[in-house]
Amino acid sequence: MKKAFENTVFFKEAHDIIKKGENVYICPTGNSMLPVLRGGKDKIQLFPYCLNELKKGTVVFFQYKNHYMVHRIMGEKDGIYCIQGDGNLAKELVKVDDIIAVMRYIYRPNGKIIDCNNNSCYRFYVNCWIALRPIRRYLLWLYKLPQRIKTKM
Repeated sequence: MKKAFENTVFFKEAHDIIKKGENVYICPTGNSMLPVLRGGKDKIQLFPYCLNELKKGTVVFFQYKNHYMVHRIMGEKDGIYCIQGDGNLAKELVKVDDIIAVMRYIYRPNGKIIDCNNNSCYRFYVNCWIALRPIRRYLLWLYKLPQRIKTKM
């Protein structure tokens, strides 16, 4: 039986489970991590982290202004992490204490499992996506264009 929870209750519970050293599965919603994570379709597995895992390109589960989010680390300076959703232009600046977990696996609806640490295609994609940040706005517009056209028909 599936149970529905309000996001704040669910993510607080996930936060508490991770603090106990356990991993959790979540199904992200929204478009902030497009095109890597497709809201409502993909499932991800989050794990407690070691500090050496918090590097550029790693996707983290964190708390920002009383909201829980899953976005990618874009850089770090003096203990402040610059985090951004793959489908977002805005950035969040957070301290290490605000980071709760790291994403290690992506589960696609077709059964494919992506190991975020050991899949060379995924790592290549991440490095390209980060390098293309200056033109991301245009790439996202093109990526979402078919959906816009379909909606208007």
